[in-house]
Amino acid sequence: MSTQEAGQLEQSYDEVPYESLCYAQTHPATTAMVARLFGLHTPDFRKARILELGCSGGGNLAPLALSYPSAECLGIDFSQVEIDEANALKAFAKLKNLEFRRQDILEFDVSGNKGAFDYIICHGVFSWVPLNVGAKILEICGACLKPDGIAVVSFNALPGWNAVRSVREMLMHNGERYKEPQEKIRQSRRFLDFLAENGAETGGYRAGIERERSLLKDLDDFYFFHDHLSGENHQFYFRDFMRMAGAQGLAYVGDAVLTTMFMGDLPPPAVKKLREFEDLLEQEQYMDYVTNRRFRTTILCRKGRKLNRQLSGEQLMDFHLSTTMQARGDSVDLKKPVTFISGAAQFTTDNPHASAMFLELISRKGKPVQAADLVAHVQARLGLKDPRPLRDTLINGGMGLVTRGFITLHADAPPCAEKLSAKPVASPIARYQAGKPGCKNVTSLLGSRVPTDPVANFILQGLDGSRGVADVARALAERIRRGDIVMKKNEQQVTDLAAIRAEVAKVTEQTAAKLLENCFFMASSG
Repeated sequence: MSTQEAGQLEQSYDEVPYESLCYAQTHPATTAMVARLFGLHTPDFRKARILELGCSGGGNLAPLALSYPSAECLGIDFSQVEIDEANALKAFAKLKNLEFRRQDILEFDVSGNKGAFDYIICHGVFSWVPLNVGAKILEICGACLKPDGIAVVSFNALPGWNAVRSVREMLMHNGERYKEPQEKIRQSRRFLDFLAENGAETGGYRAGIERERSLLKDLDDFYFFHDHLSGENHQFYFRDFMRMAGAQGLAYVGDAVLTTMFMGDLPPPAVKKLREFEDLLEQEQYMDYVTNRRFRTTILCRKGRKLNRQLSGEQLMDFHLSTTMQARGDSVDLKKPVTFISGAAQFTTDNPHASAMFLELISRKGKPVQAADLVAHVQARLGLKDPRPLRDTLINGGMGLVTRGFITLHADAPPCAEKLSAKPVASPIARYQAGKPGCKNVTSLLGSRVPTDPVANFILQGLDGSRGVADVARALAERIRRGDIVMKKNEQQVTDLAAIRAEVAKVTEQTAAKLLENCFFMASSG
């Protein structure tokens, strides 16, 4: 990459900063879970040395430093604007185990960092930089991982990006007429609307454009700009990516989104075809062909490490479990079959032990629970003397639900409070985000992106461990009385002082309870 190219790429991120989000699927707790599932010993991520290449504004790495204070975290990015933002977040959250450094990936000292890191993260970078930078990323992973270390690299995949590439090229051509990034974005969205409404209907052309418009409609401008309007966007077949990784002494562990590795609900002829491949890399490539995959988050290790691809239900007992599925119907009778739904998929069980465990998982609202603790809770609730029927039910049927996405495995549970203390301490990451102008989303301790609003942002900022919920409610009522914040009830602005105080007290209690439910309070807040 020439000096001019580097300057242009840096300028594009300075002008339209990529919103710094948390990607829990890239975190060591997730990649370690996948690696352990396939038989690898992994470093203790609670005490690990972690490197993030392309750390942006710190939104992905800072939550790691917060959750694991004994870990050492280093993030590099070539955008000074992003690094300044990352350091502001670090200072606000008082994270002493975290360093952010402005540095071009090409300038990273490989020889001085050989075997230095337990985990390396590179998300949303590999496809969006020149090819020589991508090669350097893999060189860093190959040389700088410890012998039992793990790296995760995401990239835009083929064949799924083939159709998208033509849309991108049309948008880039249209955008050449506009100089200002925001004008490029605005005019390109209008042009995409035009194509979706006026493109030829032959060969599925218009339908393909409409699918892309629907996908991009609710995505932020920074994503639209850097994925569809910026100069660098390279796509790779999985086989080619792994060829490049292999040249750096790296081997395939799995995908950070575990369900994508399994055949799930694919048509039987497709499953039959895929099972013909004994080589996992070939099977993965052909699965991409079948599913038209467009994005991968690939976990890598050093070559020569022995993996075991034969999953066992017994392995579930080594992990924490969570779920986003729901039971069909308002009330459930354990003596009758129960149907559980997750997205478009569903399954029905007539095993009361299975139903009881899944309902317990659902009641945790996404918070991970250790498998043995899950069994113990349900045993106590059902009044069973022997936990073995529950344990056997989980072991015999749980792994199939994991591979189909009904149950998610975790290597640990985040440090969430179970109940509100007298002076709750909300995550400083979320409090920092809530204090930024126009904040619409905040990051929970689970790594989830949760929608917010000005009232919730004020409450979240106030719950910093120095006051109780009632104190925050009084401060909020005063801000609303002064007109600094607008509160509405039934679409009408609340202006009467007594009504403000009553409404604020209720809303603050409800918001605090919702924040607790969504894992925003630190376990140490008691």
